[in-house]
Amino acid sequence: MTPLQFRKIALLAAALADEKKAEDILLLDLRKAVASVSDYILIMSANSQTHMEALEWFLSDSLEEIGVNPVHKDGTRSEHWKVLDYGGLLVHIFHQEYRAFYSLERLWEEAKEIHWQKKNIKPKNKKR
Repeated sequence: MTPLQFRKIALLAAALADEKKAEDILLLDLRKAVASVSDYILIMSANSQTHMEALEWFLSDSLEEIGVNPVHKDGTRSEHWKVLDYGGLLVHIFHQEYRAFYSLERLWEEAKEIHWQKKNIKPKNKKR
């Protein structure tokens, strides 16, 4: 996939996370950042372990429905942090108590924040 395609997926993932009441959603463009591990990174907080699991399931299921599958998942048994790796997009879901502790956004302070809130992005042919 191209960086432009990953950008569209990242914007969609942010909108989906918002739909499921994720908190403090932050989308960063890492393409020009030093030591970037991906093109985009999406960071969000959940208010409980159940909420984290619901966000993980909803995001991976919704993206899978449009043909986007994670390359890797991590933290499947963690009560604090889950990661969905799509190659050009990394999705980090934190329990809100641990988000501040790890403060991943500090690692890429030079990254450009992408404002997604007003975009009303919906997947095509999505059945709800």
